[in-house]
Amino acid sequence: MLEKRLDMAKTLHGQAVDIRKSFESGTMDAMKNVCDTALSQPLPEDYDLISEVHFVLGAIRQCYMDLDKFWTEEIRRAVKALETRRVDPDDIDRWRGFKTSLEQTIESWTVTGNNQTVLIRSTSPDNLLNSYGVDLGKIASSLSPALGKLKEALQRVGECASVEFSNLSLRPILQVKLGLTQNSELCLGFWRRCVDFGEIIAALSAGSVTHSAFSRVRASRDLQERVAALRTEAVDISAENVVYPRGLSPKPMTSDTCADAASHPLFRPSFIRFTEVQLCV
Repeated sequence: MLEKRLDMAKTLHGQAVDIRKSFESGTMDAMKNVCDTALSQPLPEDYDLISEVHFVLGAIRQCYMDLDKFWTEEIRRAVKALETRRVDPDDIDRWRGFKTSLEQTIESWTVTGNNQTVLIRSTSPDNLLNSYGVDLGKIASSLSPALGKLKEALQRVGECASVEFSNLSLRPILQVKLGLTQNSELCLGFWRRCVDFGEIIAALSAGSVTHSAFSRVRASRDLQERVAALRTEAVDISAENVVYPRGLSPKPMTSDTCADAASHPLFRPSFIRFTEVQLCV
């Protein structure tokens, strides 16, 4: 299971990088071309709109960069757990919180206009951190409204006076929207796989408890078996230290040895008196 955790962490890190590159090449670059052509000199009334688009693009890219950092750290944690064969309790606590945030993000992936304030407040670097480092739950809850905000801003760009004045074809803007839609779908699938990763952490936690209990039982059984072995050894040693009467030895009993024993002076009738027989031990 620890090996599976490491393999999945590496896979998710690679997917996070792919999503970021997809956004940069399919959305940011396409929007940059629009801004460098038709919107290179926007009308005054569209200044705020263009600034907003640039701001949101930068905020989304920052989320993807933080996502890259998160999974790089997660790989390091997985490697350490595999080397020590031990699950860090902090990992269990982290992923319990992440799972809740991710599930809420998945359920509310359809963004409304009320997320505009959330975007501005939650995408600052400080708000994406917790006591363990980069917070995956906060990244997810910030990225979702940011993508929705960008989609809304692109709709307004297509209707703005600067585009109408420049007679720009709406095809470049539609390409930006298409890239954004594809990126959003990739994110949704990615968050679901992150929840699956959290299930692996939970399974490791349960396995650790079971293994700990099993280890205690096994140690108890080993101790009991060791005590029994020591007792057996003590009996054997005592038997080896017995002093037999002169002329007798612990030879295997055969017909010959029985005859020899019967002819020994100690077994003569004159010696067989219970009160006079003394055994030296």
